[in-house]
Amino acid sequence: LWGGQSWDFRTGQLLPPLIAGVEGDLVLSPDATTAASLAVADKANPFFSPLVVQVWDRASGKLRWEKPAPKSTMTTIVDQLAFSPTGRWLIYLAAGQKIGVWDTAAGDIVGEMTWASQHISSMALSPDGHTIAWSDGHYQLHLFDLAAQTALPTPSTDISEVAFSTAGQLALCDRSELTVWRIAPAFEQILKQPGTHYPCDGLAFSPNSKLLIAGNNGHDVIAWDLIAKKQLPPLKGHTSSVVDVAFSRSGEFFVTASNDATVRVWRAHDRAPLSTLTTKTALGFFGLSVALSPDDNLIAGGTSEGMVWLWDRASGQLDLALH
Repeated sequence: LWGGQSWDFRTGQLLPPLIAGVEGDLVLSPDATTAASLAVADKANPFFSPLVVQVWDRASGKLRWEKPAPKSTMTTIVDQLAFSPTGRWLIYLAAGQKIGVWDTAAGDIVGEMTWASQHISSMALSPDGHTIAWSDGHYQLHLFDLAAQTALPTPSTDISEVAFSTAGQLALCDRSELTVWRIAPAFEQILKQPGTHYPCDGLAFSPNSKLLIAGNNGHDVIAWDLIAKKQLPPLKGHTSSVVDVAFSRSGEFFVTASNDATVRVWRAHDRAPLSTLTTKTALGFFGLSVALSPDDNLIAGGTSEGMVWLWDRASGQLDLALH
């Protein structure tokens, strides 16, 4: 969204502004009740003005709070805002160099983290908003306590994907093993299982934290039963690398995206295949990201080639394809 404008993706019709007066980027919380925007503090001198982060109540259109954006030593042209899955935390990325996390209700900043010259392959924020976990370009794990402003000790193991459960457990995945850790009050391993045999791509907990799924450079989807503490039989069907996975908010199903240019939908409780969504294109490298709408009725896929697809989950119909 730009300037508070939005469109009906089925009709292409421009909709009324979500928040009057917003002139910059606008993002919505998962439940669509809260909006956040990135704007210039000095509108008379926008090219040299510092940026501010604003949070709005969508129903009333009133500004809830406004805070100075974290400063970085680089240009702010690529600054980004995003809400956490619960909508409680607002995450700000400044020029790919600094992260700030705010409480969306009170506007209190939890903390900031700065890094330099580190490629980030996977990153996750804990449910309480206090801990960031990420894997760098050398497959090294990093943990940072935002509240205490300090790095936390980590195990010395190659890590390609990280994910937090709703209970605050941290999953770490590489080709040889999957481990699950409790990070508070101390970093403690609570589960160790065989890995994906190939570098892990995409990692997601079910909402009830009972199931964990992962993609990889092979063709199979790997799943672990966290209650029985065992790896389940691989899920077959994709014909190329499985590069992203996501659970529905209801926990009833999950989706996997692959470089075979398809998205597959699976039932969660028995991992049975439900449907295969196709892009109707011969382009490969499809599954770089996949996401679901808050009501679980729409599935979106996107690629580094600039393609975006939207499907209706119930019918499997391709509703929209954009380049």
